[in-house]
Amino acid sequence: MHIKDIQQKQQKLLKKISITGSPHTKKKYKTAFNNFNAFLEQNAITIIDTETIDDILIDYLATLKDTTLSNNTINQYMILIKKFITKECKMPIEKIPLLKTAELLPKYINMIQYQEVQQYLDQQILSENTRHKHQILKMDKEIIQLLFNTGLRIHEALKITIDELTDARKDKNNIYQLDVIGKGNKKRTIFISSDVYESLMQYIQEYNKPGNTYIFESIKKPGTPITTKTIERHFQRIAKELDNINGTDADDKDSYQELLKPHNLRHSFGVIKTNEKGMPVPALKEILGHSNITTTQIYTKLNNDSLSDAMAKTL
Repeated sequence: MHIKDIQQKQQKLLKKISITGSPHTKKKYKTAFNNFNAFLEQNAITIIDTETIDDILIDYLATLKDTTLSNNTINQYMILIKKFITKECKMPIEKIPLLKTAELLPKYINMIQYQEVQQYLDQQILSENTRHKHQILKMDKEIIQLLFNTGLRIHEALKITIDELTDARKDKNNIYQLDVIGKGNKKRTIFISSDVYESLMQYIQEYNKPGNTYIFESIKKPGTPITTKTIERHFQRIAKELDNINGTDADDKDSYQELLKPHNLRHSFGVIKTNEKGMPVPALKEILGHSNITTTQIYTKLNNDSLSDAMAKTL
């Protein structure tokens, strides 16, 4: 198969992911493709077939090992490229071993840090006079609260419409249930506590404009949700301000600039539910929308600080 045909298949897959997948998934594939294509170009490889693909991938892996990329990142590139070659290009691949990686615990903020973030935003909201900035601060507070308390991915949270929230089902436990479309275009049910739900409804009542579709709607582009990149910028600003207040360096592993990120709030939900609340891993797997339970089990692996906290509760 000629490299031009392979690149056409890559573009076709990226378009498909744009429709059925998440922006994060598309970004991962695009980066993997760009790196692989650069390797092919540097080595003047224009044709790939079943007889050469294994040697090409082994050489590609060796090239990646000579870079500054982490083993985790290298493995991710290799997995995506192998998946693309086998599924989209229909070429069988021999098993190529992945690199050994250190088991990394997910980064997350604990309950005390979460409360500090919320208290800081409450203070900022009270001191802000302009309605526009007031709304932005309230939106940031609501999104942080929603992610921390539901385990939603950021793009899932931003796509929830006002109608979907209004029509959420209230169950016997006074918890609101609604369906979201998650990673891989899979539908799952999420659970929102009554206090978080009421806070969201209050936000809608205060800031919803006639014709708005989404809870967190773009001010510049009505009819569309605010973008993930915008929220990430908001989080960075909040984190930097909190670190300045606390006198914490940005590169400190416990700084808010390291921990206060949308996906880390999803990790916070997983860690707290398993280690502090005792939620069974199979139940957490369904709530988070993981396809494999081994992904969920990472939240059961504690660091020394968490073990010390657990020990302190028993003294």
